[in-house]
Amino acid sequence: MLFRSGGFDGLTNEGGIFSFSITHGNYTQIGNLPTPVNSNAIAWDSSTQLAYTFGGWATVALDHVLRIHPNTGQVFQVATLPQGITRAAAAWTRNGLGYVFGGVDTDEVASSDILEFNPLQGTVTKLNAALPYNLVYACAVSTNEVVYVLGGAVTGSRLVQFDLEIGRASCRERV
Repeated sequence: MLFRSGGFDGLTNEGGIFSFSITHGNYTQIGNLPTPVNSNAIAWDSSTQLAYTFGGWATVALDHVLRIHPNTGQVFQVATLPQGITRAAAAWTRNGLGYVFGGVDTDEVASSDILEFNPLQGTVTKLNAALPYNLVYACAVSTNEVVYVLGGAVTGSRLVQFDLEIGRASCRERV
């Protein structure tokens, strides 16, 4: 299942939440965010069939973690980030946790932070581990053992590997 939430149409932020059908090749609007945003990060929890969106930009960088129920379109704020963040990457992992990588904070400063979201406790923790460099506009994907953070707006973009077992991020290779 693929999702998109928020966006920017060139003039204003958008508030729609959309699912994408790979089979049919089209988007279907399933709900609305409480605040229209752009540049938020979104991750899908396949075990609970829920989507989570992290931060985003309204008139400032937001600190919300929102849970999206795809069948009903209901949206609930379930946690608060340590600070507003936008242009980050997010991924869900086999351990039932969401991770947020990099982004830009409320002061418009690019970050190397890695945040861990625990949906059962409703907590977000800034990890001691960090990305090897500040990173914005990247994407992330999870496997059983690692999260790969790809691309982004940095000089000499690299593939970053975040090892879930040891909690360390490192560069793998140039992409």
